[in-house]
Amino acid sequence: MRPFDEDALSAASGFSLAEREAVYHAIMTRRDVRSEFLPDPLPDDVVQRLLTAAHHAPSVGFMQPWNFILVKSATVRARVRDAFARANEEAALMFEGERRQAYRSLKLEGIVEAPLGICVTCDPTRSGSVVLGRTHNPRMDSYSTVCAIQNLWLAARAEGVGIGWVSIFHEGELKSILGIPQHIEVVAWLCAGFVDRLYDEPELSVKGWRQRLPLEELVFHDGWGLNTPEVVFFGTDKGEVTIRDIKMQQNFARSMSLADAMNPDNLLCYEMNGATLPAPNGFPLRLITLGWYGIANVKWLKGIEVRDTRFMSLLMGRDYVTIREEEHKGETVRAETSVGRALLKSAPAKVTRNDSGHRVVGAAWGAPIDRVELKIDQGPWMPAVIDHSEEAEYAWKIWSLDWPNPSPGEHTVTSRAISTAGQIQPAMDDPLIAKSTHTGKAMAR
Repeated sequence: MRPFDEDALSAASGFSLAEREAVYHAIMTRRDVRSEFLPDPLPDDVVQRLLTAAHHAPSVGFMQPWNFILVKSATVRARVRDAFARANEEAALMFEGERRQAYRSLKLEGIVEAPLGICVTCDPTRSGSVVLGRTHNPRMDSYSTVCAIQNLWLAARAEGVGIGWVSIFHEGELKSILGIPQHIEVVAWLCAGFVDRLYDEPELSVKGWRQRLPLEELVFHDGWGLNTPEVVFFGTDKGEVTIRDIKMQQNFARSMSLADAMNPDNLLCYEMNGATLPAPNGFPLRLITLGWYGIANVKWLKGIEVRDTRFMSLLMGRDYVTIREEEHKGETVRAETSVGRALLKSAPAKVTRNDSGHRVVGAAWGAPIDRVELKIDQGPWMPAVIDHSEEAEYAWKIWSLDWPNPSPGEHTVTSRAISTAGQIQPAMDDPLIAKSTHTGKAMAR
């Protein structure tokens, strides 16, 4: 240890607006790249800047446990890609049904397309057996290495370099290919190369695999699940409910996080079309929460309360919940979630006869809609025609598809919506929707 030098401290302040915006721009537009790599090699000075950024990451006990193996050899990268392919096939078999098909449709690596591979490792012995800060959590060295990867990733975004993290390997195979000692942990294989295009949203979100969770659902205050500020909207309408054999009167009420309640898109409506709001529509006041399911649009509003504890009522904790199937350790369980924001959806509503045969008509909603596709039975996806007479952001989009000369009998009509951001409506077995219906039956005669 050396003596403390007070002169080692310097003034600290926030960044300028331009600097701050640049940092957040890198964070918000960072992507996991698989297919967009350009073949041009990365200049040595760019690679050096990326590694320098990684090397300035925080680490437990300042142990700096990372190493970086730079792999340019096409032969070595081909062997790594083959190791990935073997593990990836094993991974595909862990999913079932349409989820397995969806998994196999995803490109999850760019090992040979990217001009540079970077294998990032962690050496748990670098600072000896007892490391400051690792005494009670032995994984802190690995977490430190992940911080280095994130530093590199953000610096790469600023340089116009795409990074793709490949994790589907048997670690032993990667160690064998690269001659890595047994006690060293392989943390990541990074594909690196220049890119000229990136997805506006994470690729797995765009392709419908999984969507970003609302931040407010992940933030607790002063304890797990405790004291999250909520805003409760109470309606005048009420009814009798029975809880644990006790009958009581309960007003209709819905709650949402403070952040959601303060969304400027929300409306408190007291007029409709220039006239006083009619009673059936919610007089004297109605809450309209655009982008949410209609159950959140409280009619006959009588009061608004801000609470620092979770609000529970029949309509928040028992009825009006979504039931989703999820896989946990090979077992299917059903999870209940209070109805909230609308998901990207479409549904066939009716089939009518016309001069050319039949026409399927339906609606799509839940996000700005780019297009809707339909398939009949197991046929190919076909583009539907969207009625563009109503272009408001939250308006439902009515679509149709002419269906000439269907064969007699029962048919299955399936629709899927694609948002302007490229997000695809989840398939029937996606955990986000758990058997939610966007399939209908049609009888042709």
